[in-house]
This record gives sequence, structure tokens and C-alpha cells, in this order.
Amino acid sequence: MLLVLPHRNVLETVLVSYPISWSVTSILYIIYYARGNWLRRGIQKAGHEMPEALKQ
Repeated sequence: MLLVLPHRNVLETVLVSYPISWSVTSILYIIYYARGNWLRRGIQKAGHEMPEALKQ
């Protein structure tokens, strides 16, 4: 939106950009959730033992 709005300074630009930005953000969060290993790092950082289901 920051790249397009200065060139097309109309409300429709914002109305179109809003759902696109939410969709892109959702896709990035799904990728992070699926491939980020965030749960393992969080458990290790907290100093807890890794559950058997998460060990590979």
C-alpha cells in the first residue's frame, strides 16, 4: 500500500490493498507455523524437557 497509494491517491486503492495485505500476512503466518519450529525453540528456551511427540 505504501508503494501504490502515492501514485493512485484514491479510496479504492486502500479498499483493495487491505484484504490483500491480510491474505499475504495470513499465508506468511501459516508458513511460519508449519515450518518455523517455533514450539521446539520455545520449549528449549524455557528449559523444559521436550515431549516425546515433538522429538524427531
